[in-house]
Amino acid sequence: MTEREMIEGVLAGHPAAERALYDAHVDRVWGMVYRMAGDTDRAADWTQETFVRVFARLRDFRGEAALGTWIGSIAISVALTGLRQV
Repeated sequence: MTEREMIEGVLAGHPAAERALYDAHVDRVWGMVYRMAGDTDRAADWTQETFVRVFARLRDFRGEAALGTWIGSIAISVALTGLRQV
């Protein structure tokens, strides 16, 4: 499934597309937030929050950058917010 197919599938409400998008990006997100968190529980929470935001805001994705870059920027934002709250 291509990136465009995943996005269109998620926007159309197809669970398989949501799973494909998640599976394609979760390892990178986990690695990013774990390095920032230094803690597996916090990294798990931040990874989950990242994907909650990704799915909630996917209609706003304009395609000017790669989807992975866009998701990464959301992950960094979630982690920085989490670090401020610690």
